[in-house]
Amino acid sequence: YDRAIELFKRLVALDPRRPDHLINLGAAYSRKGDFKEAIKTLQQAVMRDRRCAAAYYNLGMAQRGAKQFGLAVSAYKEAIRLDPDAADAYASLGHVYMDMKNYSQAALNYERALQLNPDLQRARQGLDQARNLQAEAKRSMSPFGRLVNIQEVEERIAKGEAKLRALSAQERFEDRSQVHRLAKEAEHDAHAVLNMLKSEISPAILELARHINEQDNPRDWGAQVQALGQATQRLQTFSEVLIKKIDELKAHDDFIRGT
Repeated sequence: YDRAIELFKRLVALDPRRPDHLINLGAAYSRKGDFKEAIKTLQQAVMRDRRCAAAYYNLGMAQRGAKQFGLAVSAYKEAIRLDPDAADAYASLGHVYMDMKNYSQAALNYERALQLNPDLQRARQGLDQARNLQAEAKRSMSPFGRLVNIQEVEERIAKGEAKLRALSAQERFEDRSQVHRLAKEAEHDAHAVLNMLKSEISPAILELARHINEQDNPRDWGAQVQALGQATQRLQTFSEVLIKKIDELKAHDDFIRGT
């Protein structure tokens, strides 16, 4: 991989405008396990061509390797948007959701991958694993091991269909453990938002400013405006998910304290 990286760097130097050289260089870094350099390189490839599905796909692979799961999801989704028939992108997105323990979303993406390519074995294996883990989670989950829909509970209490009861020590322990896990996921999502600010939003703003300062024709930096808009839209989506998760955690905790 060191030799491959050296050669791809020479190609980039010889023809810096072509994104495929940067994509191959980033892939080599990923194979080597240097995900930091891979992400940096593949972000350059994305900046070269915002319509290159392969750039986003490989960026997702590098971000997954760096355990930046939220960012990897966005990258894979962008690759799919640009190339809706990319079965491998759906399968890889499924892998990320498996890492995040979101087995339902993982299964949906594996199914889509198999619709596009029924012979894709990694999607078939992933789907079987996701379904097994879904079934296992349902069997092992206690009534207090998931977020509570406060409105639904209150409605059932009002109708006399449910009554509040004191939790046992074991139930409280299990519930707190589950809430702790969900809180760590929320923390991870927060880090993903910060990473996006650092890796996408800030560079896009700086690049846009450079184009505005160096060129008089607005059409020359229109692509940078579009790129910044896409990045901020993804950031807004991340933020909304994070805020919703935090609100649900607070509501769940208030409910448990009340019982």
